[in-house]
Amino acid sequence: MINGFFISEQYFGWKSIFVYLLPALAIMLFYAPFRDKDLIFDIFCKGCEFGAVVSIIYIVINELPTILAGSARIGWSASGNVNTVAMNLSVFALVIYYEILFEQKKKLWPLFVICALFILLTGSKKGLMGIALAIILLSIFKYKWRAYKYVLPILLIGIILYILKNSPYFYSIIGRRINAFIVSLETNQTNGSTGERIGMVEIGWQLFKQSPIFGNGYGYFANNTIYGTYSHSNYIEMLVSFGLLGTGLYYSLFVQLIIRGVKKVAEDYHIILFICLIFMQISFDFASVNFYNNAMMYVVLFFASKIVFS
Repeated sequence: MINGFFISEQYFGWKSIFVYLLPALAIMLFYAPFRDKDLIFDIFCKGCEFGAVVSIIYIVINELPTILAGSARIGWSASGNVNTVAMNLSVFALVIYYEILFEQKKKLWPLFVICALFILLTGSKKGLMGIALAIILLSIFKYKWRAYKYVLPILLIGIILYILKNSPYFYSIIGRRINAFIVSLETNQTNGSTGERIGMVEIGWQLFKQSPIFGNGYGYFANNTIYGTYSHSNYIEMLVSFGLLGTGLYYSLFVQLIIRGVKKVAEDYHIILFICLIFMQISFDFASVNFYNNAMMYVVLFFASKIVFS
């Protein structure tokens, strides 16, 4: 479960070999003859706990001076992209929060808090969204219409927002980025990262309309726009590259897992975790490209398929 943190396109070394073997292990597990879903689920959860611990330790070892100094985003040492680190830590955080909420594993609270803090230290807006989704989605499944039960999740989100606004340390890393994002939406500004991504979506949509059914081919956006890189949206990237046909095929598994999962959740509440993880990934895909370089997502999908389709 720590694969997403060590993907690197700079070289093909031991990290790359380690990373790209992990999905193969998930495939082996998927086709394994045993059908003990509880064991499979436990393997997945333990893997996420281990992944969270190892990833955080790795970042601390490599970026301790930056962490102590503050004002700079962390996570570059882990994958080269702090947003990837934040999204993967969000996956770990969601799994850990599920265990706390549904499995009553209170001893995992410290790990969840540390995981959340490191997500904030990445300065990633997507990471912040991931924490919020983890708390909100799992709370809805757990508490449903019992309004008084929402005191804890509301308190958690309130504490996070308070820290972002009132802590100079965290404000310099992520708080100011959130403020800039809100201002850009309120004033329709087109400068900064938000404006650039809006521009990417607009251009991508025009490219998609050139070949809406089959797409223009892999990497078309990067090779035919002024940006020279991917579109920062999985939906736009896939629509431009593979059209409606390829995009529909890709997301068909997500849809199948959600539909089948909702139908079977009454007989196996573990499925709740995977429904939430899939919703989280669908949300991330609006502002990140994951289909070709996020190995962790495929590991999650394999485990989800093993549980839901069993």
